[in-house]
Amino acid sequence: GANLRSMPDFNDSSSLGIKSGGYVLTVGRFIVEREFHTLIGAFSEIGTEMKLVIAGDERFEGEYARRLREIADPRVIFPGYVSGGKLDELYAHCRFYVLPSLVEGLPISLIEAMSFSRPVLISDIPENLEVAGGIARTFAVGDRSDLARALKEMMELGEDEITAMGRKGLDRVAGEYDWDRITESTESLYLDLTAEIR
Repeated sequence: GANLRSMPDFNDSSSLGIKSGGYVLTVGRFIVEREFHTLIGAFSEIGTEMKLVIAGDERFEGEYARRLREIADPRVIFPGYVSGGKLDELYAHCRFYVLPSLVEGLPISLIEAMSFSRPVLISDIPENLEVAGGIARTFAVGDRSDLARALKEMMELGEDEITAMGRKGLDRVAGEYDWDRITESTESLYLDLTAEIR
């Protein structure tokens, strides 16, 4: 689930050399299954001044992290592990969020991005599609060319389209992934089950 929060100001994240609405964001552990290498490769094919911010924990995957830095062009920013208010800022002020994963459980980072009314671009794996519920743009998982196409299309969206996509994502989270709703549903399930036992 996700907590529905108000939009934070853009303060701390400006130290990364990015501006509000001027970057694409992805968040996650630096593991091969996240397909960050495919994302970097696809991004390198696009002529844009926009930045790509890859925020995540690389402590246990040093070799993969080194590989990512080697193939990344200067527009790619690696802020490392980010949490709290700074992470909220990154979510809330990205142009859009991209999740290129090969495999997921329940993609919490996708829910978080949607909770801040950000448009999302996702690989077409079942886990991502289930969470997005039809409101996301998609690309074929692991397909660098298709991801480059989708990134370019997202970057070319007008402000009205960006706002509309973001609103649909927020509505999706509020309806399906709000913690209060999840808590009530879980409590109701347990009460129903214990009633049957009595």
